[in-house]
Amino acid sequence: MNNQLTIKKKINSLQSLRALAFINVLASHCDRPILSGAAGVSIFLILSGFLMYRSYCNTTDLTSTLKGSFYFSTNKIKRLYPIHIIMTLPFLIRAFIGIIERFNIKSFVFFLFNVTMNVTLLKSWIPIRNIYFSLNAVSWYLTVAMFTYFVFPTLLKLIKKISIRKAILLAIIIYAIQCLVGLVLKHFSCNFDTTYYIVYVFPISRLGDFIIGCCLGHVLLNVNFSLSKKAATFIELIAFCLWTLSEFIFINDIGIGKYFYFKYTQLFTPVSTLLVFILSINKGYISHIISCKPLVFIGNISSYAFLIHLAVIRIVSKTLNLFIPEIAGFHYILAVISFLLTLLLTYFYIKAEKAVRILYTNFQTNGK
Repeated sequence: MNNQLTIKKKINSLQSLRALAFINVLASHCDRPILSGAAGVSIFLILSGFLMYRSYCNTTDLTSTLKGSFYFSTNKIKRLYPIHIIMTLPFLIRAFIGIIERFNIKSFVFFLFNVTMNVTLLKSWIPIRNIYFSLNAVSWYLTVAMFTYFVFPTLLKLIKKISIRKAILLAIIIYAIQCLVGLVLKHFSCNFDTTYYIVYVFPISRLGDFIIGCCLGHVLLNVNFSLSKKAATFIELIAFCLWTLSEFIFINDIGIGKYFYFKYTQLFTPVSTLLVFILSINKGYISHIISCKPLVFIGNISSYAFLIHLAVIRIVSKTLNLFIPEIAGFHYILAVISFLLTLLLTYFYIKAEKAVRILYTNFQTNGK
């Protein structure tokens, strides 16, 4: 196995990429989208597959049984589950007040179903927008993450057995299937909601990005890419230019960006893969520049911040609208304030969580 990626070594440039992906998502949820959240989600999934494979490739005690996979997935998600519930509560209270004001049995049953789907992390399996985007809408991603973690022990076992060429071929085939799905949806002129769900939200569809990340991890851990600093910098520059171009295409509906059948996944898969690939090698000047402490810090807390940011944006937006509703560049002001406040709240939450864990550990120790 190649030593260029030491299994336990943290790659700061990838944490910075995670931070940039989070910033992308946050900016897309502001009053007027500044960037596309689809790019951020694509990076999250491919990076997750890559890091998971890198972390567990030498592990021999992962079982791929239903019980073992379920235990593994719930264990992986448990650190995020409390903040998921906490950030669901404000949306839940608001929805419940609306139900009480306009009470009817059908709405109440639908509300209870939504609550159940959110608590059990199953909502992205339901192809109804008012369900998979219910309450804290961004938590749909947790359903996808839970599913990828559930499948991972089986994926790990399969990918470890195949050759490098077959891993590359598998990644290409998965991307080809993504494109084929888009072509089929376009051929049958499926409406936006159906297409959006299938290509962007449906956990089985998003598993493809995760598998591509796993394949990339398999390749990079077994092939020595001997790049000079100049060559690595050149590829990094190309990767970021392609990311910028993809964003421009998405926002301005240019070329493939005109078609929602392709723009939410296929547009970003190649560039996300290239970014994870070249930044994981971590030899270029751009890798060094973005591996600064602020971006690495944001990357480290981005999983929590992702679940917090939407509620912050909603509150900040309503507050700003009371004072400066007509100001030019409102969405930029909203993005900056929401970003800073999200980081602050995330930092305090992590500190509080750590304090609670210490108290709980001490309580158990003293109790014994």
